[in-house]
Amino acid sequence: MRNLLLVIALATVLPASAQEKDSKKSQTPKAAAAAESRRDAVPPDAKEIEPGVWRWKDEKGKTWILRRSPFGLLKGEEKQEKTEAARDADDPSLALKVTEEGDQLRFERRTPFGVSRWTKKKTELDELEQRAWEREQKRRAENLPKE
Repeated sequence: MRNLLLVIALATVLPASAQEKDSKKSQTPKAAAAAESRRDAVPPDAKEIEPGVWRWKDEKGKTWILRRSPFGLLKGEEKQEKTEAARDADDPSLALKVTEEGDQLRFERRTPFGVSRWTKKKTELDELEQRAWEREQKRRAENLPKE
């Protein structure tokens, strides 16, 4: 008897849920098409900087670069220019350690294979070594006790 009641209850519930799913499916393509068109639309306040490329600022103040591609509109955050400290961090002369040995300079640089060392005369320095030597001289001058 219980099984019969369970079958009857399921028979009445299942067709009703199938009708709800069908009604949701019929709305989904329309909603999907509307969402697709909004996603591929360039915001009206975006400024075109090149053909197919726009700059846009959102409500939060972030600046975005929008690009038209065969796959739709691509959105990427605009990168700010590097600060002076970040530019200095990219300077390869900062990786050099300089030691003065008479009329020669000893250079050291860490590499993945260990420390690389070499010596050069002060008159034969290349641009990178010259910058490292000037930086070392400034550091020494700043560290001298003032009289």
